[in-house]
Amino acid sequence: MYDPQICFDRMFAGGADGAAQRLAERKSILDAVLGQAQSLSLTLNAADRNRLDEHTTFVRNLETRLQRLGKSGAGVTGGPLCTPPARPEASVPLNFDRGITPSAVVQTHVPLFVDLMAVAFQCDITRAITFMIGNGTSNNDYAFLTGSSTPHHGTSSHGGNATQLAKLTLIDTWEVLQASLLLQRLDSMLESDGKSVLDHTTFFLSSDIADGNTHNHWDLPVLLAGGASGGLKIDGRHINYIPEMTFPRPLVGPRSNVQTGRVFISILQAHGIMQDTFGMATGGPLPELMP
Repeated sequence: MYDPQICFDRMFAGGADGAAQRLAERKSILDAVLGQAQSLSLTLNAADRNRLDEHTTFVRNLETRLQRLGKSGAGVTGGPLCTPPARPEASVPLNFDRGITPSAVVQTHVPLFVDLMAVAFQCDITRAITFMIGNGTSNNDYAFLTGSSTPHHGTSSHGGNATQLAKLTLIDTWEVLQASLLLQRLDSMLESDGKSVLDHTTFFLSSDIADGNTHNHWDLPVLLAGGASGGLKIDGRHINYIPEMTFPRPLVGPRSNVQTGRVFISILQAHGIMQDTFGMATGGPLPELMP
């Protein structure tokens, strides 16, 4: 979904009535789950009954949050109201056959999606978001940064050219700035427990390759942020798994035997999914990330 207006309509169609309907539907689903759990508990042994009690406690807490959301219209105490932003203009049609995404579309759409993602969490419209600025062969045009047509994919095949690398630095800096703006928005939104939405969020940012010129899939840039509700130890550190790396770091340097997939294992375990593998990655979570 690349059109912010379509995303807006999916989130807020029907205005207050639509929000009330979504709230009622969630509550009815939770009622059904709790009713089934009460019947199931009669057939369980003690250990499974304890697990079920933990689950139903979580469901009841969620139900309480939804009730509070319905009463306040915000889902927070003393925090900002859950108010939809202005409806964006419709996007121009895009050419997906590896066509170049116009510079003006990139410049305007990404900040709009940042706002929509923040509000989606604030209004409890969703609990999970994936967002991709461009696919692996993205030809998003960053002329608004460089002053002339600069398709991302072609620029990333830099051949070591200093001018191309300088343009890539502008692009990378702007993209990370958008992530920073999203995190700042989430950090400014208070939940009912006095903590911010960011405190209860797990944020992961990376790319599909490390260097666009060589297409290597190691030494990937990975950024973790948010409080993860206490499930991860995210405290602003830069963790380097390649001790022999020299600085300034080369475009293509040595590779570590620590696989990026272990970041995902750490995230899974932080959210109660006790899995020790992810794809080809083994070895469990990264100790540096676990509280």
